Amino acid sequence: MAGSVFTVAKTILAPSRGSAEAVAGSAAGGTQGGGRPPSGETEEGGGGSTFPQQALNDPWGLSAFRGNCMMCHSVDPDENAFEFNGFGEDWREDLFETIAPGSDDIFDPSQEQREAASTYEPLLEKDSDGDGYPNGVELMFGSDPGDPESFSTQSQELLSSWFVTVQRVIDRRNISQYEAMPEAVRATADRDGDDVPDLLERFAGTDPSNADSTPLTAARRLAAYRIILNEAGMNVDAAS
Repeated sequence: MAGSVFTVAKTILAPSRGSAEAVAGSAAGGTQGGGRPPSGETEEGGGGSTFPQQALNDPWGLSAFRGNCMMCHSVDPDENAFEFNGFGEDWREDLFETIAPGSDDIFDPSQEQREAASTYEPLLEKDSDGDGYPNGVELMFGSDPGDPESFSTQSQELLSSWFVTVQRVIDRRNISQYEAMPEAVRATADRDGDDVPDLLERFAGTDPSNADSTPLTAARRLAAYRIILNEAGMNVDAAS
């Protein structure tokens, strides 16, 4: 499948099945974690201005600046907080019906339950936006599972094989062990200044010369995935 580049957007507001009062947060308060990296270091993922954003960003190492409301909403939630894209609907259904049954709005489940919905295996196996890439693959490599026009230039088959390998390794070892490695922390050339080094953009399947083509996944998490795959003999540079 020919790939388009990823795009980034706005802030995230809380998905809810309840009243408008259940919609929480804005970017005005800044981010929690995932700040701009010090010079010479890669950006760390996680955090965000609302707990739904954190529930996606923390497990997947997404950038606090690029994980955004449009991952779940089909329109800006400032205009209609209850209109969701396919991924947002699937995430909410899993949260409210399976992970935290009986919940009426986003405030009821714990943050642990919200994160569990973001890593729920049936959700990861779905292709909520119908672009040919499973949600789990999109979340791992930084395209938007709610946008059919956001997917990698790497093939679905390749990324899916990488996804399986990475998941197998991090079931045994904490991903933070790989993120702490010098080659994950050290920043390299970044032509478009989007905080994701060129090497990691080619790996994820975005355009290293275009700041509007940037993975949602933070550079340090992508670097950790690349280390895991290289250690597994996957020869990722040949595919980049």
